[in-house]
Amino acid sequence: MKKKTLLCIIAVCAFFILGSVMVMAEESEIPNIIGTWKGTGEVITDVKGKNPVAHKDDTAPKPRAWTFIIDKQDGRTFSGTRTSSVASEKVIGVISYDNKSLYMVDEDGSIFARLLSENQMELVYLEIIPGNSRVVAIQLLTKEK
Repeated sequence: MKKKTLLCIIAVCAFFILGSVMVMAEESEIPNIIGTWKGTGEVITDVKGKNPVAHKDDTAPKPRAWTFIIDKQDGRTFSGTRTSSVASEKVIGVISYDNKSLYMVDEDGSIFARLLSENQMELVYLEIIPGNSRVVAIQLLTKEK
């Protein structure tokens, strides 16, 4: 009986030690996304009123260059600025526990991104201003060295 109890105690201790090591490893794997990310993408708009980003109702996709500067990161949270030739907006966001997915908001839209590598991300932007406009964009960004 003592052997079984000792084995159970060892197994429970090993479980907790292994679990602690896995949590520490996961935290150390949070990617550093601070820096300047640049790239191009396409944007499609449907505008009924005034929208400084879209300018007009034009459902034909248009290429557009983007710069995304992430200047602050604290663990999984970060902030920065997203800029194109027609707009510049502050962004706040989080890195998912999978260390690849990023979720952000700017002043009037939502951004969903996926890290494809440590230096490349795909970014999808969605904006709806009820009764006014809809904007959807996709971009492939590369981190400058």
